[in-house]
Amino acid sequence: MRWSPRPAPEAGITSLLTAEVTKDPLLSHVLAVRGIQDYQEAKSFFRPELEHLHDPYRMKDMEQAVERIEQARLKKEHVMVFGDYDVDALITIANNNFSIFNFITYIYFC
Repeated sequence: MRWSPRPAPEAGITSLLTAEVTKDPLLSHVLAVRGIQDYQEAKSFFRPELEHLHDPYRMKDMEQAVERIEQARLKKEHVMVFGDYDVDALITIANNNFSIFNFITYIYFC
């Protein structure tokens, strides 16, 4: 897969975002490139509502993963949680109080 840059947004949208959302023209440009055009869309992007998030069960094999974690919990098996090196994975793995892991007794983060 090749990366291809998106076309530059209209200057008016970037200026509007700079005035209404952020004082940083670079951040305004990034938001505009992502298709965000006004304050309300920026707010939805930065503070999403739970009902606007995707259903995690749409991910491939999510049901099998949940069943396996539940089996490990019931049998008091050891669980190792692995995360890659992007920001969301690092934060999740570093925060061992993350609610999804609170019920597991034997957990190892790596």
